[in-house]
Amino acid sequence: MTIHIRPAIAADIESLAALESSTYADEGYPAPLFYQALAQWPQWLLIAARDDVIVGYVLAAPGADNSLWVMSLLVAESARGEGVGSKLMKALLTNVGNQPNSFSKIALTVSPNNHGAVHLYHQLGFEKIKQINDFMGPGQHRLFMQMKAC
Repeated sequence: MTIHIRPAIAADIESLAALESSTYADEGYPAPLFYQALAQWPQWLLIAARDDVIVGYVLAAPGADNSLWVMSLLVAESARGEGVGSKLMKALLTNVGNQPNSFSKIALTVSPNNHGAVHLYHQLGFEKIKQINDFMGPGQHRLFMQMKAC
């Protein structure tokens, strides 16, 4: 079964919210956030689908200092280990490359315990800048990583 990466559409939002909920319970992004993201940054909300079933997404948003922030990369548990996260990130980076001079850097934060994601980001060219303790709340440390935009 082939994974297809494409821009999200409004009909995808409920599935995205369900994926968030199944992974993060009450801490996941709600559907209204995805609707807002789709309205504001449609080129930065990409989904991965297998046989018309959403198995992952990446969401990015413009930030300060001419940066693009990867807000979330999530792959369904059933699709992990299949390269879905890599495909999503490569598609996002391609979109950045198609808009030269739009951004000078791409930034993200990731749990230092999420070794698979940290490895993926390193493979894609992200560099660890620093660890920020309590970034997502008490005890929720994050690695701040970034790379130059294409």
